[in-house]
Amino acid sequence: MSTLQILFVALAAGLSLFWLGIAVVGPRKIDLPNIVAVLRYGSVLRTLALILALLPAMITIYVVAVFPWKSDRMLAYAGGSLLATCLIAGLLLIEVARSQVCLTEDGIIRYSPWAGRSELLWSEIERIRYSNVNSWFVLLGEGRTIRVSRHFRGVKAFVETVKSKIAAERCASAAAAMDAIQ
Repeated sequence: MSTLQILFVALAAGLSLFWLGIAVVGPRKIDLPNIVAVLRYGSVLRTLALILALLPAMITIYVVAVFPWKSDRMLAYAGGSLLATCLIAGLLLIEVARSQVCLTEDGIIRYSPWAGRSELLWSEIERIRYSNVNSWFVLLGEGRTIRVSRHFRGVKAFVETVKSKIAAERCASAAAAMDAIQ
């Protein structure tokens, strides 16, 4: 095996360990007063995301190590493309493993690996709509947006809390989606 092959195999193996680390560590533990519920993606979706993140890395290791390469340039293009695929596949794992939403008596807080912490008080929410394309509720207020995926475990608690804290006219465009969850 050439040095370049060893490099690509080592990078793919390292990326696999990184994805496993993200899956094991999971989301941050939250210690807030007045927590009503914490919403996270379920174990089925987390497992699927882990498989989808690890699969391209395993394919990369196999392809780079086993196939004969005519030139280092061809190996570099193939190895680079496969590693880029590994990185893109891992984005879903990062989202699924690290995102969570906390419902408190005062408001809603979303922790996202991409946007960090975002918080809205129930009184600040001007409108809630539902995106059929993305399957998420969009809470708008004070120039901020919080998205709550319908795939979160505990979304029923979210709908119940929203119905008790937000006036029905501010939830009108999401009412059908909320009723479907009940």
